[in-house]
Amino acid sequence: DALEIARRAERKFRSLLEAAPDAMVIVNQKGAIVLVNAQTEKLFQYKRHDMLGQRVEMLIPSRFHKNHIKHRGGYSSNPHVRPMGAGLDLYGRRKDGSEFPVEISLSPIHTEEGRVVTAAIRDITERKKTEAAMATMVVGATLAIAGFLAERYWPDAIYPWLSAHAPGFLAWFKASLEGLGHALPIAEWKVAQEHFPISGAEVAFLTSFAS
Repeated sequence: DALEIARRAERKFRSLLEAAPDAMVIVNQKGAIVLVNAQTEKLFQYKRHDMLGQRVEMLIPSRFHKNHIKHRGGYSSNPHVRPMGAGLDLYGRRKDGSEFPVEISLSPIHTEEGRVVTAAIRDITERKKTEAAMATMVVGATLAIAGFLAERYWPDAIYPWLSAHAPGFLAWFKASLEGLGHALPIAEWKVAQEHFPISGAEVAFLTSFAS
């Protein structure tokens, strides 16, 4: 009958929720947690029964509570599938008070009891470590190139040029290392050539990075 079909659908939904690789937190329109999966328990170190019925803000640092409540209300008025806090650094808070960077995707679901919001939460600690290591490598590589140019050419010319063009140079170099396909404008190399005599072979070598 219809009741049995509904029960089977609910069991299937809960099974899929438990199998999800990310922490899944389902919140009602009042901001209370109504359902979580095993990954949520593992990630936030709370037992399931300690989270159910509590405000979702228990899972984020207290300094973000006020803004989160405000944004939660705004999302409720216009619910749609989207990443949470695009462009912002988001953090989760474990039971022991420790914090960790997260990536969150929101999705509204309509149920017989009303609309709820599913939040898929992913710990991105390792990604942040990789990005930090990349940034360190970028700065180190840029300084190495600057040192090479300073040694090869006139110090009194290269240093002002690097100072004036450092932001663009760093941005290009980082993008190149990340494989984003961004290139330092050839005009930048022309400016450099005006300051010191780079040979044709050296120009070809340098511009091979900018492409």
